[in-house]
Amino acid sequence: MPTTFDRIAESLQELGLSLYETRLYLGLLTGGQQNGNELSRTSGVPSSKVYAMLERLAAEGMVARTRRGSTVEYVCVPPRDLLHKLRERYLGPLEYLESTLPTLQVTEPAPDIVELQSVDAILDHARALIRSAQNEIYLSVWREEVSSLNGELEEADTRGVRIAGMLYGVGPPPVGWWQQHSYKETVASRIGGRMLTLVADGAEALIAHIPDSGEASAVRTQSPVLTLVADEYLIHELTLQRAKAWAGYEEYDRWLRSDEKIRELTVGRTGQLSSIDPNADGAS
Repeated sequence: MPTTFDRIAESLQELGLSLYETRLYLGLLTGGQQNGNELSRTSGVPSSKVYAMLERLAAEGMVARTRRGSTVEYVCVPPRDLLHKLRERYLGPLEYLESTLPTLQVTEPAPDIVELQSVDAILDHARALIRSAQNEIYLSVWREEVSSLNGELEEADTRGVRIAGMLYGVGPPPVGWWQQHSYKETVASRIGGRMLTLVADGAEALIAHIPDSGEASAVRTQSPVLTLVADEYLIHELTLQRAKAWAGYEEYDRWLRSDEKIRELTVGRTGQLSSIDPNADGAS
């Protein structure tokens, strides 16, 4: 597990410092005033690179020169000053781009369907859809992915957005009204992995498949037909799960096992029906 020091170093690099610049700044921050040779040893930056990197940091106002006798040494600016500089570096360009970048967008209508690859891209788009919602969000998500959406869901709830969700797996549900699916293992076996389905305001949908092996894929769509299909799927899934809880899981299980066609639809032609956890329902 990364240490706090490792996380700090990674974050500084994400904000534009190079690996060597990060090591030098942290070496001065933790080791105090040093000359180039000392700093090479404490930071792990090759001596052939130290002075060029220090001069670059000095030019950017992140370190300063000082003297001890005839020896040039370096000190780092305090962390609050560094953070102020990094905010200035990125906030100004971001504010400028926020006002100007949309003006460059082509006037052609956006495509009804865009294809996505990778779990990270899928979660990025899911978070964007949640942020765009003004009235309601319907979603179905596995426990493995839900934690990545919690922050945006909490913000949506604060905005007054109505949230109804299906959670595959045991765990505390996020904000909103949730059900916990009682056939998680059966569904996972039938589809060969996990799914994530999300509809915002009945206007835009994300439909993703995250297989047990191979690359995850998804579509994000404003197509009225596909969005309607996803919306209705989520409404029916939530309604059926709640009906199972009302009817009782044992009774529902007996009915499902006694009806060949329904059982085949539920588990597939070759699948097995997993036993139901009577405590799986997580309505809140």
